[in-house]
Amino acid sequence: MYNARCPFCGDSENPQHGHLVLNIVKDAYHCTRCGEKGFAIGLYARLRGISNSQAFKELMNMAPETPKIEFKQVPQSPIASINERDKVYRAFLNKLKLEGEHLQNLIKRGLSWQEIGQNMYKSVPQDEKERQRICKELVNEGYNLKGIPGFYKDNNWTFVDYKGFLIPVKDVQGRIQGLQVRLDFGSKRYLWFSAHDKPCGTRAYAWIGVSGILSKNVIITEGALKADIAHYLSRFTFISVPGVNSIRGGYCNG
Repeated sequence: MYNARCPFCGDSENPQHGHLVLNIVKDAYHCTRCGEKGFAIGLYARLRGISNSQAFKELMNMAPETPKIEFKQVPQSPIASINERDKVYRAFLNKLKLEGEHLQNLIKRGLSWQEIGQNMYKSVPQDEKERQRICKELVNEGYNLKGIPGFYKDNNWTFVDYKGFLIPVKDVQGRIQGLQVRLDFGSKRYLWFSAHDKPCGTRAYAWIGVSGILSKNVIITEGALKADIAHYLSRFTFISVPGVNSIRGGYCNG
């Protein structure tokens, strides 16, 4: 609220003692002395001696222009075939390590050292130079990173740096379709290894995974890691569907 001299009754020489109350929240005015009241456009119109419609036009012309925001579309790469993804991901995971904290996490869940090694769980490197070095090695060895979810090219090839460990999601033939990340912290613990918002990156899909040899009797559970653990402990075949929070654009198998 602000006080001012009323232009209609001229109530005071001192504007600080004026009786015209200005409400900037409601864009309204009211003189407590003479009773004149109304809204901002009407006040401007009366002071200018013009109509309300003309006052509105003048006030609109005084308003600052809304800045134009330009959105640049990030170039994306179409996803590579499952055979190509499987080949690149296996070479990629073989170059990574499994940090001690992640190893202990998996052991506490009931997995053996042998099973952890066979399933190729690996930690995501946090050093950017290390990530670029790994990508350079892959490229020099003849692997094409274009179209592989998680990898992108920003001057040099690199990959997303989620803090956590990678979980391969395999199809019925044992091919790695994509990778999930089990995050070390946060309310949302599982994400797909995806570079959908990066230059020359590729989005991941919510792949359905298979843990074990496909048989007539299978059990469906949520999450690839849970399926791996359940298969190891029971030897039943499990099909994993993504959690609701990790889905981006629907399911995909292959």
